[in-house]
Amino acid sequence: MGAVDHIYEELAHVAAEASDDAGALTSAVLALIAESLSLDVAFLSHIEDDLFTLEKVYDRVGLGLKEGVAMQLCDTYRHKTLSSERQYLAIDTITSVPDLAAMAATQELGLKSYCGVVVRRRDGRVYGTLCTLQRSVRHASAQEIAMLRLAARLIIQAIESDEVRIREQALTKEAAVFTQRFAALFEHASDLVCVIDQKGAIHYASPSFDHVLGYAPETLEGTPMLDLIHPNDHETAYDAFAGVLEGVKEGFNVDVRLRRHDGCWRTVEARGRSLRDNPSVGGVVLNVRDITERVELTQRLRHQTMHDALTGLPNRLMLRERTQAASMVKSAHHCLLLIDLDGFRSVNDTFGHDQGDQLLIEVGGRLRRIMRKADTVARLGGDEFAILVTHADRDAALAVAHKVLTALRIPIVLGERVARISASIGIATSPEHGVDLDVLLGAADLAMYAAKRSGIGCRVYEAVQAEGDADHAAPPSADAVFNPRVSRSTEPLTHEDEQIAWSSLVDPDEKTTRARSHLHLLKARPGHSV
Repeated sequence: MGAVDHIYEELAHVAAEASDDAGALTSAVLALIAESLSLDVAFLSHIEDDLFTLEKVYDRVGLGLKEGVAMQLCDTYRHKTLSSERQYLAIDTITSVPDLAAMAATQELGLKSYCGVVVRRRDGRVYGTLCTLQRSVRHASAQEIAMLRLAARLIIQAIESDEVRIREQALTKEAAVFTQRFAALFEHASDLVCVIDQKGAIHYASPSFDHVLGYAPETLEGTPMLDLIHPNDHETAYDAFAGVLEGVKEGFNVDVRLRRHDGCWRTVEARGRSLRDNPSVGGVVLNVRDITERVELTQRLRHQTMHDALTGLPNRLMLRERTQAASMVKSAHHCLLLIDLDGFRSVNDTFGHDQGDQLLIEVGGRLRRIMRKADTVARLGGDEFAILVTHADRDAALAVAHKVLTALRIPIVLGERVARISASIGIATSPEHGVDLDVLLGAADLAMYAAKRSGIGCRVYEAVQAEGDADHAAPPSADAVFNPRVSRSTEPLTHEDEQIAWSSLVDPDEKTTRARSHLHLLKARPGHSV
């Protein structure tokens, strides 16, 4: 996994764990970016009028940049970053930009390169910038800039949530001068505040229901709270409310979906606290915060982390997660097919890399169409794909391999030209050959490599008693290879064409460097060799 991919994965964890503390979240994001990309400095600035203030700084190498330092905006920063349609500025060599090179900080710290993206509030106003600095010449990739933009959005959402909380705390203090009822209501206020009576109906709704969910507060009085909650969340909400209404619990914290007046759903964090004994309240005070954007951002980050950017298929990380889940099912068998495209390099050389990418997309689509929804088709990288077939034995895996080989024999149209490819497939079964993804991939890789070398479409890894290393491994049993004979004419396949032929996986005296490279994985399971 690359450094940027690692950051995408970790950002999802940061969003979930530190979203309620903007300062902690910002510090964690800056540290993650600087450490993962080996950058000297990562910082968040706040811009007001013409002043550029260092609000949060992560100084990885001890350059001495201090938080709270304010500087005048230079013209390059103002025009090429804040006013630019691109909304970012990446400079490989700062000395090539006169006004940036003339800044005291640039000269004193020996800065050479810079990359920054604009941090904008939800209403479009500029809050500041999320930036990185380096004392060496460095080029920021488009992927890094995209990652910085996602990080900036995560930070500004946390900052604005903090600002909302600060405003609400101020309102809570002001409420003390009014009636005791409003003092109790807003003591724990968030975006929305309501009181639920003993029957589970809304007794009071704050004015914020109007602009957040589109309901006039007075129209909600007497409405059962469950009427606003998504049907799939009813059980979760009922369990939370029942404990408080029955006096078993003092409060609860639950995430549910609420229906807006226009029919769409918003994900909210609902915090309930029993104030039934307070005569001015006489119910459960419910504080509700809209977390829809945070949830959607977390889901997008997870999707990017778990999927291949080119084909949209699951990647190795998701394949590992699915394999682990499959291994947890008792007495269940599943199979892993490792698929390597034969002749893909020649397609790239002949047609170009763009057409090569289109071929990979088409191959991914074909594999996905012939498989069940319960199975996982993943791209591991380059021209390698993998299929996890759940609740399947070896015979089922061989049938799947036949379907794959048949699907890939169909010519692929690339623009005005046609490409023809084939594939080599290695199969490993679980739990016979292992349960860990790396072990299964190692076994399937050896089988695939043997199929490729011998020109046979598919081979199944077979376990044998091992003595010594791969150079001295005993030959496997004979039933290890699937070799459908393929007609090269346009006639349909006959029954004879589809017969399964079996032969040994590896000749007894065959010695390969690739076998040695995977031996340490297979030795983890006693009695397995190649």
